[in-house]
Amino acid sequence: MLLLHTNAVYTGSGNINNSPAFVNYTGCNFRLSSGSPCLNSGLNQDWMTNGLDLDRRKRIRYGMVGMGTCEMIKDVTVYRFR
Repeated sequence: MLLLHTNAVYTGSGNINNSPAFVNYTGCNFRLSSGSPCLNSGLNQDWMTNGLDLDRRKRIRYGMVGMGTCEMIKDVTVYRFR
């Protein structure tokens, strides 16, 4: 059983006190949802430059690493002009 501590307050740089907003906590999908405060809010490290997340995708996306183990890939519309 995974316990999520919600009553502790952690201070200092790099910490959050809000829910990480997982995609489906009860279903054990611990990827970050699109509304998560953890998206693109981590601390880039040198080893992450060519590193991969747990889904085997590029670790640093959109300039800043996320706090989760899997990076969020934004849904986008791609246009092709001729």
